[in-house]
Amino acid sequence: SLGYITLYAVLLGKNGWVMIKKLSIISLPFIFLSFVFGKDATKSNTFVFESFSNLLLFFRDSAPIICYHTNELHFMKYFQYLILLLFPISFFYFYKKGVKTISFTSLIFCFLLIIAFFIVPTNSLSVKFINYRLLFCAILFFCAFIETYIPRYFLTLIIPVVIFILLKKKDYQTPIVEAYSKAVESIVKNTELLPKGKAVVAMNYSKNWLDYNICLYPAATHKTVILDNEEASTFNSVIRWKKEKEPGNNIGNALSSNHPILKFDYEKDANEKIAGLFRWQYNPSYSDSTTKSSDSLIAIKFTEHKNIDGIYVYLRK
Repeated sequence: SLGYITLYAVLLGKNGWVMIKKLSIISLPFIFLSFVFGKDATKSNTFVFESFSNLLLFFRDSAPIICYHTNELHFMKYFQYLILLLFPISFFYFYKKGVKTISFTSLIFCFLLIIAFFIVPTNSLSVKFINYRLLFCAILFFCAFIETYIPRYFLTLIIPVVIFILLKKKDYQTPIVEAYSKAVESIVKNTELLPKGKAVVAMNYSKNWLDYNICLYPAATHKTVILDNEEASTFNSVIRWKKEKEPGNNIGNALSSNHPILKFDYEKDANEKIAGLFRWQYNPSYSDSTTKSSDSLIAIKFTEHKNIDGIYVYLRK
């Protein structure tokens, strides 16, 4: 927002410098808080860059939304077509009114954000997937340009179209959301007997990264300590691991693999026993080496308590 207002003021000319001076004073608290928020993360993090091919694919789809299933992106295509249809109409009326440099502000800023989308580290200031958030903002400014110059009756005409797309999207999403809700209820119910106040490992075998969140619910409902809480390991999280209790890589790669390998280095380093674990969307037919390694270790140290709806719950022997 500050960048957009600054660009607008610069294009405004001499009068804009007065606006920039006032904006600088107003934005000092924001700049200070941003510095405090990001300084530790910037020093401690190794910047990670998304591959250009992945970014190019995501830019082509122009669908910067978080969805449970990739099929939901199909409905974004209709909005894309609608935006692309309205842009030349909007540009025509923009040109008809008389082109001024300042009128290009939203398009220029959109272009700058697209450049940032391709070059910014994906983990800037300890936030992940920042590129996709930048693309979302770029699309917002693109739409802002369209909305500014398109005649109002055009916007009125497309309202029924938008409502139709949203209703179709809702019809598609409803069963997905219901299934997700049932999965949450099932995993919470099946982990009721996990020992309270004790360390528990969640092993998630789903390929859908959003399913990771389901494995954290038992910690909210039964006061168990789920060792795979990734948020607690970030620099600016509201909840932080105690330094001596942070699991790190000492419990395996549960966060980075959908066929996780289990390790028990955590018990020695944290001086705390892992009292239980559960596996979600695990299939006994898995024959990869990491799953076999986890299977043998679990068989030695744990007793299978129950298996309902594909949720395997184990208690420490």
